[in-house]
Amino acid sequence: MSVDRPTPPDHLRDPGRALWARVVDGFEVDAHALDVLALACEAADRCADARDVIDREGVTFRDRWGQPRAHPATTVESTNRLQVARLLREMGLADADEARPPRLTP
Repeated sequence: MSVDRPTPPDHLRDPGRALWARVVDGFEVDAHALDVLALACEAADRCADARDVIDREGVTFRDRWGQPRAHPATTVESTNRLQVARLLREMGLADADEARPPRLTP
């Protein structure tokens, strides 16, 4: 019996579609997990968009006083990378013990 492969949402771009394909090809994914996967793929798309801006404009810019500042796209990229990792962990695709560094003990 053949199992139908879930198709990605139409609005995803190449990075999100690639993540979708890797997950649905490698794991058995239930309906709830597909919703979480869609969010992770959207975050992967935003991360790639931010990386394109950073590659084009640089990591920093000069403010009106000539001081170097972090480009806002660096925050977008960082935030969305973290979201992808958290959402994939939410789906159970990362071993919780290996996904986080050990806690420091006082």
